[in-house]
Amino acid sequence: MKPYVLITGASSGIGYEFAKRFLSEGYPVILVSSNDEKLSRVCTELKDNLLNCEKKANNSKVNNSKANNSEKANSEKASYPNVNEQTACNKVDSSSEKIIKIVQDLSKIGAAKELYQKVQAMNIEVGILINNAGIGYAGEFIRSERKLQEEIMILNMNNLVLLTHCFAKAMVSSKSGKILNVASNGAFQPGPYIGTYYATKSFVLNFSQALRVEVKRYGVTVSTLCPGATVSDFARRAGKQQLKLSMSAEEVADAGFRGLMKGKNVILPGIHNKAALIVPRRIRSLLIGRMYGSN
Repeated sequence: MKPYVLITGASSGIGYEFAKRFLSEGYPVILVSSNDEKLSRVCTELKDNLLNCEKKANNSKVNNSKANNSEKANSEKASYPNVNEQTACNKVDSSSEKIIKIVQDLSKIGAAKELYQKVQAMNIEVGILINNAGIGYAGEFIRSERKLQEEIMILNMNNLVLLTHCFAKAMVSSKSGKILNVASNGAFQPGPYIGTYYATKSFVLNFSQALRVEVKRYGVTVSTLCPGATVSDFARRAGKQQLKLSMSAEEVADAGFRGLMKGKNVILPGIHNKAALIVPRRIRSLLIGRMYGSN
């Protein structure tokens, strides 16, 4: 059986797409979100998809068996299905243990420890950690609520580090594991009018790259996903306008999955996001200030 994948921020956007992708590849998942209602709907939907996939896989096996029996009557050679024609459904089963739901608000102090203890109580070993949960704010810093600024830092940095610390220790002990920390293309320059969010993502990028060097000798891989504007609920919650060049959450999750499996250091989805880094840092920062300052 493939290792469990723990995904934070799994009730929508990139986290939801990560859940779909890992399930399609045969991985059991632990889905974490602070929104109980949305997470329950997501889990129900994904479990229904698994049931449908299992039915299709079973029907395929029956049809292949009939075809093989028919051909055996005319030939001593058995016929086998073309592997390339098999869908992702053939990789999964409908076991209730494939999808585990945990409601946890990671914007609160102590939440990382609570989440880790819940997983430990289930006697589950997490082989892949996807630190995806994050929040932001776009607007004048002095007009924002102090509580929101604190929650941004706790969720985007504090609990990401503490969750990583909990699960990385276990991965090092077993000498295997993968960690994907979701940062942003905002990690590469200051962002006026979205400064705290960009600063937290810069922290995530630097922390992840440093940890990558430390745990490499233990067989553990740390990768950082730095998406640009993405179509999701994040922009709405942060008070940002959806940009025209926004990538879909599915595209971002696909790039993140492939990059993680290849052991990449920094994963930057989209040609336009890579091209943007050619622009001098100071100019990028000025353009960001104009964009969000007029939001």
